[in-house]
Amino acid sequence: MALDARARLALGGELRETTRRSGQLLAVNDRLDVARLLGADAVHLGERSFATEDARRFLGGAPVLRACHDPGRVGAVDAEAVVLSPVCQPRKGAPALGIEGLRRAAEGLRRAGPTRRLYAL
Repeated sequence: MALDARARLALGGELRETTRRSGQLLAVNDRLDVARLLGADAVHLGERSFATEDARRFLGGAPVLRACHDPGRVGAVDAEAVVLSPVCQPRKGAPALGIEGLRRAAEGLRRAGPTRRLYAL
């Protein structure tokens, strides 16, 4: 469902209110402007999106989650968290990475440092 800017911001405002009331966090996907306007807790960026450091600066230090589609590159991702995909089902022409891909990604992240998280999509 494609929303115009006004509707997207209205929906985001409702989500922001809901997350605050329920003690949850709000992450916005690849829209730094929307994330900033909503006071999002984090932003999720695609592999070819904004530079991580630029996003952090623009959002006042908010955590950055970064997409990664290659388990071998997870350790090189410069973000607080990595979202590895696709893990279970093929997506956008990419084959599912499966449990072995997830294991490789987790190992690469462990070698890179203990402070980052790995999420599987």
